[in-house]
Amino acid sequence: MIFPAMVEQLIALAQPFADVYADSKVLSTGTTMLHIGGLLAGGGLAIATDRAVLRATQLNGAVQRAVLEDLASTHKLVVSAIGVLLVSGLMFLAADVKTFLTSPVYWVKMSGVFLLLLNGLRLWRAEGRLHKSVSSSTSPDALPPAEWRALRGGASTSLVLWFAVMAMGVVLEGS
Repeated sequence: MIFPAMVEQLIALAQPFADVYADSKVLSTGTTMLHIGGLLAGGGLAIATDRAVLRATQLNGAVQRAVLEDLASTHKLVVSAIGVLLVSGLMFLAADVKTFLTSPVYWVKMSGVFLLLLNGLRLWRAEGRLHKSVSSSTSPDALPPAEWRALRGGASTSLVLWFAVMAMGVVLEGS
């Protein structure tokens, strides 16, 4: 929990934005649109990619390689969407500092976001190791099982975290 004096300082710092936000339907609606759009784009793409990784586990090396090739471009788009989520989330926070910073649900959600980012780094590293394996091998066989297991584990974790963070957002909105 954040200290009360710090919360009061942040409230005072954000008050000019909070006043504008409260008086502007365009700003509040636009912020919501950005947040939902970022969640839909980033989360949707990540979930679809996670599903592809999990399905490819049981398939041949050619399919696994194709999924691996898709990952590089997918990560860039997901990271961009997370950037949009970060900006819109900070706008929500600035609009109502006290409500968010004193809410246990907010901190559970932020913990989930942090874990999602750490898991994204884990996925990126696993992808890098797999790309190295592919570039040093001419075998059409399945990709190295240990590296693929790491990727599969990251994809499974990603699925759980995206839905958990979204659920916490819904609970937070309702509280």
